[in-house]
Amino acid sequence: MSTLTRQTRVAVVAASLIGLASAAVLQPWTASPAGSQADRPSTAKYSYGVTALASSPNGSVAFAATVAYEEASPYTTTNGMMKWTGSKWVNTTLPTFSGGGYLGGVAVRSSTDAWGLAYVGAAQTLELLHWNGTAWSQIALPTADDNAESGVIASSGSTVFVGGGLPGDGPEIPFLLRYTGTWKTETLPSLPKYSMIQSMYAKSPTSVSMIAEACPPPSNTCRSSALLPSGSTWKDRSLGGADAALTVISGEGSELMTGGAVRTSTSDTPLLEIYKSSKWSSVKVQKSLTDGTLQDVSMNSATSAWIGGNQDKYSSSTDSWQLLVDRLDGTKWVSDTPKIPGKNAFFGGLASGGSHAWIFATSWAGRPCSTPATLVGYYWSGKSWASVTLPSGFGGSVMRAGAAASELVPHC
Repeated sequence: MSTLTRQTRVAVVAASLIGLASAAVLQPWTASPAGSQADRPSTAKYSYGVTALASSPNGSVAFAATVAYEEASPYTTTNGMMKWTGSKWVNTTLPTFSGGGYLGGVAVRSSTDAWGLAYVGAAQTLELLHWNGTAWSQIALPTADDNAESGVIASSGSTVFVGGGLPGDGPEIPFLLRYTGTWKTETLPSLPKYSMIQSMYAKSPTSVSMIAEACPPPSNTCRSSALLPSGSTWKDRSLGGADAALTVISGEGSELMTGGAVRTSTSDTPLLEIYKSSKWSSVKVQKSLTDGTLQDVSMNSATSAWIGGNQDKYSSSTDSWQLLVDRLDGTKWVSDTPKIPGKNAFFGGLASGGSHAWIFATSWAGRPCSTPATLVGYYWSGKSWASVTLPSGFGGSVMRAGAAASELVPHC
């Protein structure tokens, strides 16, 4: 996950990995909320973002959670949830969140069994959401674990896992809950201070693998760990070396992959780690992209997977950012980035299942800074990427009321 800024404050940590499917820690500015915008003041400015994206294992259905954050008092948020029907995205109706809130995670098993994670009210109390095929229902978390600073979700069978970090007197406190109709708090191994669970993959109702990350102040030098199930507990294995920030995980059976970046004071190097035959190994991604971060990984099988991310730094010579999308085709990785209009393409998220995949990105033509940025969505049906028309209430200018690109693009 890229470093959180003012623009990403409503998108905190949003990852959900279920069975063979994946969801992302997604970047901001990739979608506006569901439904009509007619009731919003024409002078208001909103930050739009997809906060979670996940697919069923076979790719027959997917969900994308969205949020709009008003950048002035009263700082209201508006949520949406898109559903993929097999050929298009459609809006679903969410419950009313008391005191406002936003969505922070999605996990999908089938068209009649999906889960979401919501941050509700000023205290950002966590609530679990369940989709039964026709409507979303709300499920409260245990009181001690509902005021999380971050939350992620994973699902397998009838079991749902919720993890993240809780505020402490100083460092954050990592937590993991298991829901099977009732809640159970799991005991995690001892982790470094400031650790939070960033992403999870549920192999089965009794087996969940996790990525934990700790970036303690004042240096904020990160340490990433893979927590792999070992009997009734988990083994903690440091990954990526010093300055490694791994924040997403996906898997298929006993194989796993996790992605992020190795960060220094001058650059970020994309980092992909593969777990196979009980061993971790590093895999090189696009050699031409030497300064960037993997922001999503999605593993469908031992020979089929996707990774996506962005070049982190703006290039003044080309006035552009680069998008990174690679696909595992058998035994080799190939570049398969969709052709997105405009000079700049900001990665918004990736999910895949079976032979299907989805990408959200933000397209910006470049200077002048008053040029609006727009949402683009793409669908992979097994052969190539195709542009997808989004439902009413999505797309168009990322910022309302003609806001300058300085609200979106750091260098403007």
